[in-house]
Amino acid sequence: MALDTSHEIVITLTPKRIVALSLLVLVSLAAVYSYVVALYAFIAPSQDLPLQISGTQTGTPAGVAKTAFARGETVRVKSTIEKATAYYNYYYYYVPPPVYYYYYDFVGTTSYRAIITVKDSAGQPVFFTSTTGTINVGATVNVQGDYTISGSAATGTYTVDVLVWSDWLPTGIVLAPERGEVTFSVS
Repeated sequence: MALDTSHEIVITLTPKRIVALSLLVLVSLAAVYSYVVALYAFIAPSQDLPLQISGTQTGTPAGVAKTAFARGETVRVKSTIEKATAYYNYYYYYVPPPVYYYYYDFVGTTSYRAIITVKDSAGQPVFFTSTTGTINVGATVNVQGDYTISGSAATGTYTVDVLVWSDWLPTGIVLAPERGEVTFSVS
């Protein structure tokens, strides 16, 4: 059985067809883009924990990422805080395994206090600062603190902890379920 190649397929592109094809491609790209963005949206584990620390790093005051410092240098701690777009509300039946998740959107802004602590190689706090602000739904903010290592500082590995609370204790509550933690070395 031989393949019949005598029939040609001819596609004629008129201006009307080009416009229709272009619109179809644009709608398809918009749908794919919005789907991918939705996949990466932060959904909070509960209504009480609307924020997350999505990244913490150390560097120079000029903005160059760095993890090894000498005595007398300044360490800039930068942390990125993100507010969720929605949160889970779990609904359980009396007999497992049925568990249903309902999503509720966050509305309005959230006030926060970001607390940055630096501990030396012996675990002793050597630097402490905090900053306050507000964050909108789905937004990210960057917080930072500069720590100048003293000339007589202990050498070794230092630990940076970043916490996000609503305010100081005893009235403050945790707003991010996990802390931002990073280390750097002092020589």
